[in-house]
Amino acid sequence: MGINNSTLALIKYILDKKKVSIKNASMHFNKNESTIRREIETINLHSRNKEIILIDNGVLTTSLNYTEYTEFIKSLSISQYSSTPDERINTILISALINDCVNLTSLYNKLGLSVTTKKNDTKLLKTILEEKNLKLTVLKKKGIKIEGDERIFRLLVIKQLQLIMDVNIDYKLERRKANNPFENYAFNLFIEKISSYNSIINEKLLYFINNINVNISYLSRKFLVLYLSVSVLRQENAYPLNSITTVPIKVTNHRIFNSNFENQEFSNIVSILDTNPSQPFPFDEKLLKLSNIFVDNLLLDIK
Repeated sequence: MGINNSTLALIKYILDKKKVSIKNASMHFNKNESTIRREIETINLHSRNKEIILIDNGVLTTSLNYTEYTEFIKSLSISQYSSTPDERINTILISALINDCVNLTSLYNKLGLSVTTKKNDTKLLKTILEEKNLKLTVLKKKGIKIEGDERIFRLLVIKQLQLIMDVNIDYKLERRKANNPFENYAFNLFIEKISSYNSIINEKLLYFINNINVNISYLSRKFLVLYLSVSVLRQENAYPLNSITTVPIKVTNHRIFNSNFENQEFSNIVSILDTNPSQPFPFDEKLLKLSNIFVDNLLLDIK
């Protein structure tokens, strides 16, 4: 039995509680008590120096702090970690974004995964892509490629990247401390790829930041940096946008790219960022009329 995301969640749960009964842990994770005990044994087998979870009279305790918890995760190799289908799919999605195609056989061999696992994951990936109006194309003797709406593909991958990234106050992407081995693998793939475009990304980011007079919240800051990074990467590799998202109101137009489609989509993205103070919007007569109708109806309801 290897370490997996459920095992790590159990450690974090005990760490947060400091002391918890096996009964309560089994209820929390919807597992029987014997399964919890086996997971504790597995955890302690993978710790290098000492038992990190103790069982005494049916009570689970740990002396770990958060830093030691993240160090434990960092010490795990990919071969010691049992990945979930979602974690493997995310790795494929990120690989497909940063490369023209992905040789799944080579990737799964590198990760120590079986042919059966690859087949099952490919089937699941196709289902996920179909739900997003994207498709998986097989390139003979090369691998797979994800095709369809470029906007949707970018945002789909950015959503996954947000889970494994942190961003500092200087708008620099960093590894999330609690990343598991698969998340670290995906993080390294992305960071290594965009390193070639850092000068372009930083130039556009700096230009944008210097031309707005607002503070951007942490989550929005991370989303902004990832969106810019992915947009630059895809354009530089001949995957530009050829359509934009239609929004019902006017947004401030930000011009940082050479493409009107890219600028409009970036402007749409900027308009949803959480900022302080709130961003000003261009006057929109349609929005004004709708707002007045809404207020009038609200006043009628109050009366």
